[in-house]
Amino acid sequence: MADLTRPTTGGSRRHGPTDDKPDDSSTAFHRSLIAAAPGTATVLPCPQGDLSAATPHLIGRLAHAALPDAAAATANEHRASTRRVLSYLSGFEGVTWQQRWDASPLGRGEISVGDLGTNGSGRNNGVGLRALLCLRVVQPTLLVMSRHNFNGFAEQFITAQNDPVLERYAEQVALHDVSWLHKRRALFDVCCLLAVQGIGFADLTPAALLHHAHESRKAKAVLRPGKKDANTHAGHAAWNVLHAMGHFPHGAPATLRQALHRGQLTLEELVDRHPLRNQSVRRLLLDYFHRRRLDTD
Repeated sequence: MADLTRPTTGGSRRHGPTDDKPDDSSTAFHRSLIAAAPGTATVLPCPQGDLSAATPHLIGRLAHAALPDAAAATANEHRASTRRVLSYLSGFEGVTWQQRWDASPLGRGEISVGDLGTNGSGRNNGVGLRALLCLRVVQPTLLVMSRHNFNGFAEQFITAQNDPVLERYAEQVALHDVSWLHKRRALFDVCCLLAVQGIGFADLTPAALLHHAHESRKAKAVLRPGKKDANTHAGHAAWNVLHAMGHFPHGAPATLRQALHRGQLTLEELVDRHPLRNQSVRRLLLDYFHRRRLDTD
């Protein structure tokens, strides 16, 4: 698989900084502190309002909002497809659509939307499920996203969010010096992350993208065990663009590869991997390890 961090022109960046070149101290410091963690929403993203318990009729009417220039027949199909998926979810326990989604085999990633059957034209209900995700009616898992091939998901998601900063990211992706395929991945990875983690673009942090990279790898390993691409991380091109446009804080690693290879952990990081409630015990362990450091490194 092609290296997503490599631009179409210029030298290779495959290996990042070499051992004989000193790394920037602030970058190295911040890199060691990044721990993969999903993003936290400062404000719950509801671009079309709170649809958690909305009627199928209302959601169906909004389903076409992200594609306003499509033909009337396409609009009708989007509405009908969305209502069919909601009809399926209505058969499960819950007050909100998210509760019903979580209780369903579709929401748990055990089946794909194609397993629900097709309409009279033989098409599955993928466009309906895509609309529910773009409207933030339900929050999927990465397993669900990896199981489906949502053509046009990123474009419809960006339009539905009505977020100028997310739109600016899309513009920066278009200007970035990488192949069309990598640009497509940069758009999809960010939109997928926002949908799965339930956050807006403003809450997208290096830790959140690092978490997305690890979890995407796990999802691919579940669905495609033994396949060559199952051991790869998502988000390389997205990280490059986010870093270049200044979205990530100063001192964040320039590439996802640098963030993935954190280097040796500090003694404090090693001890804090274990949730010690007694701080006296924590200090005792740190004192002990610091005294034994020369023998145990």
